[in-house]
Amino acid sequence: MNESKISVRYARALFELCVEKDVLDEVYRDVKLITRVLSENPDLVQALESRVIPLSRKEKIVTEIFGDRTNQATMQLMRLIIKNNRESYISMIMRQFKDLVKKERGITEVMLTTAQPISPDLIEELKQLIAGKIAGTFEMKTLIKPEIIGGFVLRVDDLQLDASVRKELDRIRKSLIWGFARI
Repeated sequence: MNESKISVRYARALFELCVEKDVLDEVYRDVKLITRVLSENPDLVQALESRVIPLSRKEKIVTEIFGDRTNQATMQLMRLIIKNNRESYISMIMRQFKDLVKKERGITEVMLTTAQPISPDLIEELKQLIAGKIAGTFEMKTLIKPEIIGGFVLRVDDLQLDASVRKELDRIRKSLIWGFARI
């Protein structure tokens, strides 16, 4: 079975369980927490994906880290993933689950990429501007990529506005190359 099908199955099962038990908001917060913890701790990911560490130890690790901070449904899923040796799919399952919740709730994903960190006040201003342009609710994430040099890249779902210095420099370079090629 391919990776996508596996992650979708687990995510859909969790989603349906959450709807049935009316804990979708709580588990959605849990999933965001798990995603953040895993992205900030590559050693934890490596330990969970290790074939050397026994399943019982992995369950204990997950319970110690998330047990008292997450809903029972979330912990059931994590134990099931470990029991079925699907630890390498955790991030994909969490992403699929978040996508299902966003689709259900009509939440638009907004990603703002800048070369340097920007102030919380500026982020708030941008959120207010975006709120006036997007129907419904949205979640905004920020990403720092020094390689864009300056400006910003704003992605809303599948649409992207690239107002970065890097893109402008690439455009100028291409026009110069095109101009020289015509001579």
